[in-house]
Amino acid sequence: MSEILDNVGKIVKKSGKDAVKKTKDMTEIIKIKKQIIEEERNVKKCCEELGRTYYKIYGGKPADELQKLCSNIFLAEGNIKHLKKEMMSIKSKK
Repeated sequence: MSEILDNVGKIVKKSGKDAVKKTKDMTEIIKIKKQIIEEERNVKKCCEELGRTYYKIYGGKPADELQKLCSNIFLAEGNIKHLKKEMMSIKSKK
């Protein structure tokens, strides 16, 4: 009977140690995932800023590879201005 209790104790102790290790591993994985997400956000933010800066500097004369994107931005900006004027016109009628 004593041997059975010793074995049960060992199993419980090992299970507890395994659970603690898994918890620590999961915590570390979560921390690493958070760092990855932060770095990905940083990359996205830098790419957006790079694009804005490029467009401000070279939007009128972009490199051939970027001509279509710059044209799309230019057209979208025109559409935005038009839509804002339309919205203001509707608001002023009230």
